[in-house]
Amino acid sequence: MAFQSVAAGMRRVIGLSALGTSARPEQMQIVLPDLRAADQAFAAELRDGRIALPSGHVGMNPAAPFDATIAEDIVAREFLSLEWLRHLHAARTADGEDLCRHFLIAWGRSRARRSAIANEPAVAARRALALLAHVDAGLSGANARDFDAIMDMVGDEFATLTQATLRMPLALPRLTALIALTAYSVCAGQAAPGDRIKVERRLSSELERQILPDGGHISRSPAALLELVLDLVPLQRVYLSAHLEPPQALTSALKRLRQMIDLLTHADRQLGRFNGMGATSLTEIFMTLKSLAPPAITAGTVVAQDTGYVRIAEGDAVVLFDSGPGIETLAGDAPFAGALSFELSAGSCPLVVNAGSDHNPFGQRRLDARATAAHSALVLAQASSAPPSGARGGITKAELVVEPGDAAPSTIRASTDGYRQRFGYSHQRTLSVLRDGWLIDGHDRLEAAATAAVAHDFAVHFHLHPSVHVEAEADAKRIRLTTADGSRWSFTAEGVNVFIEPSMFYAAPSGAKPTLQIVLRGEAKGSTDVTWRFERISPAAVS
Repeated sequence: MAFQSVAAGMRRVIGLSALGTSARPEQMQIVLPDLRAADQAFAAELRDGRIALPSGHVGMNPAAPFDATIAEDIVAREFLSLEWLRHLHAARTADGEDLCRHFLIAWGRSRARRSAIANEPAVAARRALALLAHVDAGLSGANARDFDAIMDMVGDEFATLTQATLRMPLALPRLTALIALTAYSVCAGQAAPGDRIKVERRLSSELERQILPDGGHISRSPAALLELVLDLVPLQRVYLSAHLEPPQALTSALKRLRQMIDLLTHADRQLGRFNGMGATSLTEIFMTLKSLAPPAITAGTVVAQDTGYVRIAEGDAVVLFDSGPGIETLAGDAPFAGALSFELSAGSCPLVVNAGSDHNPFGQRRLDARATAAHSALVLAQASSAPPSGARGGITKAELVVEPGDAAPSTIRASTDGYRQRFGYSHQRTLSVLRDGWLIDGHDRLEAAATAAVAHDFAVHFHLHPSVHVEAEADAKRIRLTTADGSRWSFTAEGVNVFIEPSMFYAAPSGAKPTLQIVLRGEAKGSTDVTWRFERISPAAVS
């Protein structure tokens, strides 16, 4: 009876027939493409009775693989998302299909399907897309009983997901779930045109709400942009395969996403590592982007007004700057603590970076990477600049500044009051890219409010890419930096003590790497000013 109620709810929401045994889809008419990279050697790990995931290993009983006890929730989320089926499917072998069928049938029988983790919005949404992309591998060569068992499970999954979307908060998992439900309405081939339009309307409304006019996602995470492109392009292709016109909101969203991805991309094709962004997979994203609008970013300064990211490109130097809102919103599971952080690259070589996150979309580092100390930003009293949950402090509107005396200045000035409520200080950062990208001037100012009664320690972090070679002069007043192409830079600062300290770069494609950071330390006593400079002293080495 409970399942019939869920199925009835699905009919009310998207108009599909009840998905019980007698009315489930007879087959999947279209397969959803999976554009994410697959590891064809993945199946070899199964010989040892375990599944190797980026977050950890899962040991399992072959007869009931999903009933294993998994101590780490991060591993459980990744395991129960079933996204790892792509590795089995990619082999395109009979053994791979047999394994897919085995796991799909086992999932349908498993008690884990009703667990809290399996039904978390992010996990359930990712699993729905994985089923649409890889269920055909399990159905291929299946006998009638196994075929029916798999299709019953798929129908049940989507009926449950439909109900879940009604309770999901405004966040990426809800949009992902609606992408999956829309794809299902096309792939299953059962919904009447009017029924399909109902779910399309929900998706279109969510796309307009979550993807802002400048192309940024409301979470302000660059990682969300990649996730959405890799989910929306397959949905667009499913429509074309079915000889249907994709919703206009889908086409428009992809164009806006492409614009924002271009704005946040360095010359080495890595996106700025802000607010939990990890390494950018060139295989996954840039081949996909070829199907969208061509790049449109040129030299000069470009401001994303809605999300607050700024790109300054002068010569071969690119500065990405986060001047966006510093308040917690309904769209994220962590506050935006990367306020006024920046990244600097020259040519194809990164110099100043944010620490970034690892590959795991369910991992704790996605949250840790949003802390202010993980960004190239100022930290006051060892706290993040985002206010406590529920507080409404934030960032004042950033402004582009034209300084007299420069023919073509590229300067951004922005301020945050994220520290005002707790410590009585506002923070303003001014950053200028001058001399055709050979000079980066910075100025950080801590402005004491009238209520500021005590001094607080502060630290200005400049995380360096692992490829950067660092040398400090004997008096420690100048630091020399050499990038991977042999270009040499110097760093100087005034009004603070300068230190070279260890750091970690989590966004490396091969996994976390130790690196160094320049840290300026001082004490804020009333209004305090710190100036610093990156200056290129020689170009790239000539080979």
